[in-house]
Amino acid sequence: MIFRRNILILGMTVLIFWPTEIFAQMKADTTRNLRYNDSISNIAILHKYRYSKSELINAEIISFPVMIGALFVERDKDEFSNLRRDYMPSFQTKIDNFSQYLPAAVMLGMKLGGVEGQSSWSRMLTADAFSVAIMTSVVNTLKYTVKSKRPDGTANNSFPSGHTATAFMTATMLTNEYGWRSPLISIGAYTSATLTGLFRMANNRHWLSDVLFGAGIGVLSTQTGYFLTDLIYKDKGLNKRSFTENKISRDDNPSFLGIYMGYDYPLGRYKASVNKPMQYISGSVAGMEGAYFLSEHIGIGGRLTALNICYDETKVNESIDNLAMMGGLYFSFPFNKNWSVSSKLITGWCFYTSTNFDGIKYKASNGICTGTGISLTYRLNRNYSMHLFCDYNIYAPYKPFFYEYMHHISLGGSTSISF
Repeated sequence: MIFRRNILILGMTVLIFWPTEIFAQMKADTTRNLRYNDSISNIAILHKYRYSKSELINAEIISFPVMIGALFVERDKDEFSNLRRDYMPSFQTKIDNFSQYLPAAVMLGMKLGGVEGQSSWSRMLTADAFSVAIMTSVVNTLKYTVKSKRPDGTANNSFPSGHTATAFMTATMLTNEYGWRSPLISIGAYTSATLTGLFRMANNRHWLSDVLFGAGIGVLSTQTGYFLTDLIYKDKGLNKRSFTENKISRDDNPSFLGIYMGYDYPLGRYKASVNKPMQYISGSVAGMEGAYFLSEHIGIGGRLTALNICYDETKVNESIDNLAMMGGLYFSFPFNKNWSVSSKLITGWCFYTSTNFDGIKYKASNGICTGTGISLTYRLNRNYSMHLFCDYNIYAPYKPFFYEYMHHISLGGSTSISF
């Protein structure tokens, strides 16, 4: 049933967004033909300054893996809810109702204040209207087709998250219009959008899969809206300087700060004090990671993570919680302006909370931990990137529950602001 539902979601998404690729190819073919027959060049100007097709492709490169990942974590979405249950069970806020619109409010405020953006008023509003129409139609179609129950059980319209889709849509609008002026604008926009998604989970209103899929829809909807606007306006109402000042380079500093989320797999069996070996099943890990690079290849950074591991899938309330803080050296090796591979060597301290097993309560514990890992990074623009990671960590024993160092593999992804 889950497999059929995921295929349905994927199929509907492709049907909605695939026509833009056909239009993109038609536009590219038309541009080539007109250039061949006509050396005058409104089209040449458009091709020189407007990269709508490449921006749409970039959005697909960063959004589709996130959306496909959302479908994979749908099956095990309870594991991330366990983190909320253990670390912030009574958390509630209404900030997410307003933060989803914050980037749009900033964009309109700057426009009303006379700050020149990428587009004229009419061009910007047309692109925004397309974006809103696409986003709302996709989100509402999926909500009332999939009928996923919310974590708090209040309704059956959880998938995908409309708040998160709106937040990433408005963040991409602000980045398109004003991100070229300062990296802080894009950093602030996507930070606000990411916090909106996290608040939706912290409020127990959405699963991780809802938030990830909503983020992908938000980015794709905006870039599709801007692409369709280009078909109408061509080069009219366009600030060409915004494109020359927003180029990314292979030599850009790879410093980053982002949200870290994935699955954790303890390796092997560990003999507990209850005198029987225990096979720990997969858990979830979430946190933040960042590094400041002193050069193109080496930097100093750290990671803060919260880890939840269940050791009996029939007893979700019996689990191990681990909070780890590690820091050290980070390395980056760019392939080109968009792609790079990264690694790290970090060490620090981890803290186990108290837990229960078979009616026995085990006290909190702490100890040293260390880790390494490799990640593949795709940089969407100067200020936003996505990472797919595979990390290997060694955690201190959780005394007196068990007395061996635990070896873990973590697989997942992160979205980061670059600076």
